[in-house]
Amino acid sequence: MQALGESGDYMRRKLSRDKLLKWLKSVSGVILTSVIFVKDVNSINLTSFSPKFLAAAMEANFTTFPKGQYVVSYEKAEEMDNDDFEPSSCIWTTAYNAHVNGGGKIENLSNLILALADYEYCIASNKGNELSAYQLGSLYVKKPIHPEEMEKLLVIIKKHTSFAFFDGANFNNGSTYVNGKRFT
Repeated sequence: MQALGESGDYMRRKLSRDKLLKWLKSVSGVILTSVIFVKDVNSINLTSFSPKFLAAAMEANFTTFPKGQYVVSYEKAEEMDNDDFEPSSCIWTTAYNAHVNGGGKIENLSNLILALADYEYCIASNKGNELSAYQLGSLYVKKPIHPEEMEKLLVIIKKHTSFAFFDGANFNNGSTYVNGKRFT
């Protein structure tokens, strides 16, 4: 692990994908402020700042996080992490933006990100821009505790995602959704 800089409680490290995963699993007492893939092919955005949450997202869909170097920025946390984080408390989903013939656009990923403003999630996506044919995102969303909030989240997921899977340990019996329709 290479420390890149320190400013007060703010720190950065440059790590390979495998070392990043190990570090995320072992670190406590920090809040992630950003995670950047050095080659800038993909981007990773976090609304949950827990290292354990990102580690669970990486383990759930490891291929979304390409091999290479990552720069992690973090700061000391006033409160300690919840070390007993359960990956089954999350929903894994994919969504995309695309340009279609005739100038139209499909903006499922953009709309999903806007709709998830009140939820904790981690997204890894290829960097799309106005000239890109598509942008694909893989999201790991933390399930709400209350059933009413979970129902609201499911409405969002059904509306904006191409594929979603969640373990039903706390809600229903687990489900897979494809284009908004329950598959299992």
